[in-house]
Amino acid sequence: VQRISRIQNDAPELNNTRESPRRSIKPSHCVSCQSTMEILKIPSVLLTILQAAPGALPFGFCATFLNDFLQEQREMTKQQATGVLLTFGAGNAVGVILGGVLGHFSYKRDVRGPPFFMG
Repeated sequence: VQRISRIQNDAPELNNTRESPRRSIKPSHCVSCQSTMEILKIPSVLLTILQAAPGALPFGFCATFLNDFLQEQREMTKQQATGVLLTFGAGNAVGVILGGVLGHFSYKRDVRGPPFFMG
């Protein structure tokens, strides 16, 4: 409760101008181990990190070992294996961008849109 009230007290006040709230935020201190530990004490931040980290691991392993696997086990040439990995990466990039655009438009249309779109 103390942390939440401190965050609310530190929040910038919004005036009636069209200025973005991000521009009026001034950093009160630089990033340090202590500030990182303070942020990790917030349950929602910790849960987000714990949920995201395992999901990112397969993509890291895939990018690292797929080329070697395709060369050794599937007897592809280096060029063929790299082409497969490049295609995988390009598809991933297009999917991320397209998902962001569709999520944005579905949110603008209705706030309940992104969960429906993701489901």
